[in-house]
Order: sequence, then C-alpha cells, then structure tokens
Amino acid sequence: MVLGTLMRFSFAAVACVFAALSVAGPAAADKEKKPKADRPLASVMSCLRGSKDLVVTARVGGGATVAPENSMAALNELLPYAAAMQIDVAAAVEGTLYLMRDATIDRTTTGRGGAGDVYWEDLKSLRLKNKYGVETDQPIPTFNEALDWSAGKAILLVDKRMGATWAEIIQAVKLKGAENRVIAMVRSPVEVAEIRRLSDKVGVRFDLTSADDWKRLRDLDVKSNTLIGWTSGAAKPELWKDAKKKVVVGYTTAGAAGKSYDETITASGDFNQYNWFAQQGVTFILTDNPQLASQSKNAKKGREHCLGR
Repeated sequence: MVLGTLMRFSFAAVACVFAALSVAGPAAADKEKKPKADRPLASVMSCLRGSKDLVVTARVGGGATVAPENSMAALNELLPYAAAMQIDVAAAVEGTLYLMRDATIDRTTTGRGGAGDVYWEDLKSLRLKNKYGVETDQPIPTFNEALDWSAGKAILLVDKRMGATWAEIIQAVKLKGAENRVIAMVRSPVEVAEIRRLSDKVGVRFDLTSADDWKRLRDLDVKSNTLIGWTSGAAKPELWKDAKKKVVVGYTTAGAAGKSYDETITASGDFNQYNWFAQQGVTFILTDNPQLASQSKNAKKGREHCLGR
C-alpha cells in the first residue's frame, strides 16, 4: 500500500513537472523573441521590400500639425497617424544637436540669428512659434530628446541642417542605441558611402531619379540592405517597380500648392487612392496629410505587419 502510494505520488509529480515545462517552454521562448519595433532595420527593410505595405511618413516641419514644426508636441500630435517622422537636425555653436529646419531661427522661434551661430545656452530659453507666427509654450527640442521619444514608436528620417555633420549625428544615434530606427536623408551616392563608413546599420535615403543612380551606388560597393531610393515630382511606376527588386522605395506626395498628390487626394476625400502607390512599388510616402493617408488599407497594414507599431 505504501509502495502504491509512493508510485502514485511519483507519477503525479512527474506529470506536474512535464505540465510546467510545456507551459513555461513557449512562454520563455516568447520572452526571448524581439518585438518587431526593436528588430534591426535591415530585417524591417527586407520585410517591407517583400510586401505592399505603405509606411506613412509625416513632415514634422510640414503643415500637418497645430503644434510648431520640429517640436515634441508635433511628434506626439502626428504619432497616431504616422509610422515614420521626418525631422531636421542643426548644431549649436558648441555642438549641441537640436531640431531646426531653417538657416536662421527667426521664423520658428522667439529668437534671432543663424541656426549654426547660436549657443545652446541661449537657444534653450527660447520658445517655438506655430505656423501662424504665434509664440507657444514649446521649447526647442534636442536631437537626443527626439531619439529617446522614438524608441518603440516611430522611425526617424533625419535631414542634416545648419552646422551639423553626419559624423556628429551618427555618433549621437549610436550612443542612444537608435541605429534600428534612424534613416539618414542624403542626396548623392558619395554621401551614401560616407554614412556607410560611419554605420552599416542605420538606414540611408538617397535621391533616385533614374536607373543610373542605382548603378553609381553599385559601383561604390555600398551595402543595400537598409537603403531607400527616394523620388519626387512626376510618378515613375516603372522605376519604382524595378528599384524595389533591390531597395525599398519612397515617394513624396507632399509638395507646393496646386502641385501635390496630397492636395488631389484630399480634394477627392478618397484615402484609398494612396494604396495605388503601394501597388506600384512605393513603400514610404512623405505626406502633409498623414491623417488621411493613414486610413488607407495598405498604410494600416504597414504600421503593424513589418514595423510592429
């Protein structure tokens, strides 16, 4: 009887152990999986290139917000609609990187002077103006603040402005561990090669006007796993589709008054017209109407499928 009791106890104990392992095993494995938002950018780009996802990119310096351009308030205002944000990074005299588009601080702040000729000690006490020129309570953000904010939230497309260098910008990105969520906006193949020397993990957006642009990059032997070929102006479906075989493709739907796809689509009220770009090989769209573009089917999929946001 005692032996039977012990055997029943042993079998029960073993069963409990196996049950615990069967539950804990997958759970432990799930914990080890990286959230999509934390994956290397090369992995995200590979996923995007194999899909028809649309990544809505908002111009934080555009007319899409009530908040001032390049402000933390604008980033938060745009976040429900955009999976990526274009910001502008300048450098103060002593090297502090901060968000500023213009060559001077006159238009967008309560101060005056060249954007690269002012000390951060003076800049940090200023306040930003909105698009109507009215002073707000928003201070000028540093680049580090924007990098911290973007973690798990959005990809940042960074445009280098007054006083800043790519070496300084990429160093700041590395120190923040943000290479998986930053795309450097450059124009020429030579600049692409410069970014690649500084980091092989950050994304690089380059101007794509014809097949020759891709050939020049290939001649420079530049890694293409995080490249975005960007176009603007007239639609180029053939170029887009061909380029997407090698790189992710972007297109600017924003533009001057009377000359942008944003205006045409906004006037029609049919947000699904943005899906056409995804069908033609475009993944990233830079828009001044993310509120409308984000409602399209491909944009909703794009936010969740590859980006995990």
